[in-house]
Amino acid sequence: MSLSQFINEKILDPIIDARIVAPNADKIRAAVAARVTEEVTAQVTEEVTAQVTEEVTARTGEQWVAWIARRDAALAQGLEFNEPRPDEVDISRI
Repeated sequence: MSLSQFINEKILDPIIDARIVAPNADKIRAAVAARVTEEVTAQVTEEVTAQVTEEVTARTGEQWVAWIARRDAALAQGLEFNEPRPDEVDISRI
């Protein structure tokens, strides 16, 4: 170990830790926790939004396919088809 390494490790680093790091440790921990929480929240939000969008898109497609099949079947039999389109249904009543 060189003299400069010894001075750094045995004298300077403990002084710096005692005067700078230790008094601010709570602030540093809080800042790190806030940043981690922010980044994790953003990532989870992005992933959940993508998953929900995919599921809603799939369900909407299924509703349209079923509606078109019912409409075409009714029209093929010469029946009147009065069912509203999937985009016209008030989902708040469901």
